[in-house]
Amino acid sequence: HTHKSSLKDLEELVAKLKVLAEKISEYRETEEAMRSTLLSAQKMAKSMVAEAEEEKKQPFWSFWRKKHE
Repeated sequence: HTHKSSLKDLEELVAKLKVLAEKISEYRETEEAMRSTLLSAQKMAKSMVAEAEEEKKQPFWSFWRKKHE
């Protein structure tokens, strides 16, 4: 290897590292968005379960009236 080809190889490796670093950053952002979405879905599911538990305690007709008002 000559000095010029070694320098070119090094520049190519640096460019590849930059691309990889950008990809890692994108993956981290995607992971954070997915984590946030999952947390929101878990909160919504918990709320829906709590609401269903409360509705289960109500007599049927009061539940029916509430849904048809």
